[in-house]
Amino acid sequence: MKKKVKILLPIFSLLVAASWIAPSFAAQVRIKDVAKVEFQRGNPLTGYGLVVGLNGTGDDSSQDATAKFIQTSLNLLSTTGKGLPFDPRTAEPANSAVVVITADLPPYARAGSRVDVTVNTVFDCESLEGGTLIPAPLRGLDGRVYAVADGPITIGGFSAGGGGGGRTQQNHPTVGTISEGAYLEANTNLLRQADRQRLNTGKVNFVLKNPDFTEALEIQNAINHFFPLVQKPAVALDPGTVEISLTPLMARYEYDSPLELIGRIEQVEIHTDVSAKVIVSERTGVVIAGADARLSAVDIVHGSLRIVVTPAEEGEIVQEGVAYIDETGGNIRPTEIRRSGGRAEQTTVTQQD
Repeated sequence: MKKKVKILLPIFSLLVAASWIAPSFAAQVRIKDVAKVEFQRGNPLTGYGLVVGLNGTGDDSSQDATAKFIQTSLNLLSTTGKGLPFDPRTAEPANSAVVVITADLPPYARAGSRVDVTVNTVFDCESLEGGTLIPAPLRGLDGRVYAVADGPITIGGFSAGGGGGGRTQQNHPTVGTISEGAYLEANTNLLRQADRQRLNTGKVNFVLKNPDFTEALEIQNAINHFFPLVQKPAVALDPGTVEISLTPLMARYEYDSPLELIGRIEQVEIHTDVSAKVIVSERTGVVIAGADARLSAVDIVHGSLRIVVTPAEEGEIVQEGVAYIDETGGNIRPTEIRRSGGRAEQTTVTQQD
């Protein structure tokens, strides 16, 4: 008898990631898609916080630092200023965990907007599953509080143990995220003094997200072609920087402000080579493959698992990949996976008795 079982593509892709090839193809994109103005940069925010609501998977009760941090957090939550009663001998610190919180403060962010945060355990917490971060301040490198983070945590993994002392873990359950988990309390410095002085000189640099000689020259030529009435307003300084002279452009094309001109330059289109990419997240196990990624012929052996990838010949009908697995002593042991063709939404496993 044969049984068909569907397995997730990311598991298959993780093992054959080395066999992906990354062809390039020409694409037409805007300058803002591949480069940004030099003063468009964010700032890191960090802070310490307390996660509660864990089902015994938090910091061990012997952690004195955890108990002290819990007491400090309770004091902050108290409206009387005297603090709330806390006895570490009767409480369960294992239901909570001390964490480090990180976030990126985007440029030009305003008070009231929200940003995503990442939560990382500090001590011996086993998992943040089911936990909620109580309000915690996030500070910039200047020591100023810019945001407050709180909310339920989402993790991309799990950890579980059996009665015999065995434990299994997938991905990283001690790291979690909170989507839009921090709201900004203060406006960011919209334009630093050094950047303002640079802008006043009449020049601005566009910084490439992925420095490349060809792409830098493409941006230079596209801008110079778009503004033909000014002699070479754009110059590629290096593979990662293109300098643009704003003053002659504003005078000749009658732009009202540098920001208006910069916004127009960002819309100029260029031709660029876009490589097919495969992105693997170790923390969550997610695999993202571009539409133009292809599998090349490869034979991979890892333990008891063998994977054979054979590209489809011209005119060949592409079928779903099939894995023949042997069942011995109740354990299913994959021995071979064959995949014909390039892309697949899923891989079908055929079990034979």
